[in-house]
Amino acid sequence: MMRKVIVVSDPPAPGGAVLPYGGYVVWRERQRTGWTAVFFALTAPAAIACSPGKSIDVFFDRNSSRVSAEQVSRLASWTAMLRERYPNRQSISMGANAEEGERDPQGLAMQRARNVARILDEGLRFSVPTVALPTKGNVYPAGALGKEDVKRVEIDFLPACPHECPCRTEGGEGQR
Repeated sequence: MMRKVIVVSDPPAPGGAVLPYGGYVVWRERQRTGWTAVFFALTAPAAIACSPGKSIDVFFDRNSSRVSAEQVSRLASWTAMLRERYPNRQSISMGANAEEGERDPQGLAMQRARNVARILDEGLRFSVPTVALPTKGNVYPAGALGKEDVKRVEIDFLPACPHECPCRTEGGEGQR
């Protein structure tokens, strides 16, 4: 499932909290909106639409853009599954993240994304017609995403048709 961000309120101020919920990240204020807003946001029709996208996060050590052997192994398993299930590939998009306090966090986040893209292309020979690298890295305070590690590259893969969701044809009808 592609990572989606649903904004229920403004990003957390001192009274706010970040709640991880499956593939969603929900901003919630500890005021009158409470859990009702979270419930309605997560049960909205867009949240249950079919999405053929697949995602994985590649994690990094502090102040490092080196992709560890463990993370390369995870990527290899993930790409092997994608090759088997989706012989037709459309695109990959990436998000680059670093933590406040890391050395040159913007530059480090971008170098992380370039290193992951290089491993996918040259090391694992996983090619797609379109690879969207970020134009800017995201910098988060430590713990900003709850228990998730912010020192990572987020990869979203979109298969080309056919896949498990109905595909649109020129006539507007879906096919499987």
